[in-house]
Amino acid sequence: MRTISTCIIEDNYFVTEGIKNFLEKSKYLLNIDFSSFDEIDSTSDREGCDLVILGMDLSPEEITLSVKALKTIFENSRIVIFSHRADAEYVLASFMAGAEGYLLKTISSEVFLASLDLIMKDQIVFPSLANNMLCAHYAELKNQKNGHTVDCFRLSDRELEIAKLLANGDSNKLIARHLDITEATVKVHLKAILRKLKLANRTQVAVWALNNGFSRFENFTYQEERIKA
Repeated sequence: MRTISTCIIEDNYFVTEGIKNFLEKSKYLLNIDFSSFDEIDSTSDREGCDLVILGMDLSPEEITLSVKALKTIFENSRIVIFSHRADAEYVLASFMAGAEGYLLKTISSEVFLASLDLIMKDQIVFPSLANNMLCAHYAELKNQKNGHTVDCFRLSDRELEIAKLLANGDSNKLIARHLDITEATVKVHLKAILRKLKLANRTQVAVWALNNGFSRFENFTYQEERIKA
């Protein structure tokens, strides 16, 4: 079983210990943990980190800044917010900043680990409440002059196909297999999609595709409805 190098950023000692207990007998190997962002610069073991769990109690603005910073520091890692807040603005801030998951601290250890497994398979895991709020958010952006959404016809047929598959939660490997192209070609198309839609990451492309009718939100994985221990 391949081990997954994991980092925790959490200022609550008891929460950190709880996560450690969750991970102890799993494939998630806790290599480093921090109690604050100030400690991160002191480590030299960041490149090999596969997963970063951010459990600190942050405001939506702080979440946005933190996720973007973590994406720069841990370039190859998936970022997961682990929070006790189910407020729409917190979930939306995490999603739009590029986090791969938003898990609630009220879930069981089994669901926690199942969620991490899905995230490591390039799934996007958010609470069910993300459905309506993300639709509403993108509908609002459509009415703004400088919104992120644009006319679908700016994308080629192939790019639209890839956007739809991203909305289904498919990885680059699965997309390549489905379309009978190489992963390198998928990456080239994805870069073009991001540029044309003025989006930051594949997660935002997936939301854009869902909002424009290429798929349905139940193709995303929602904690309460889709993950069963």
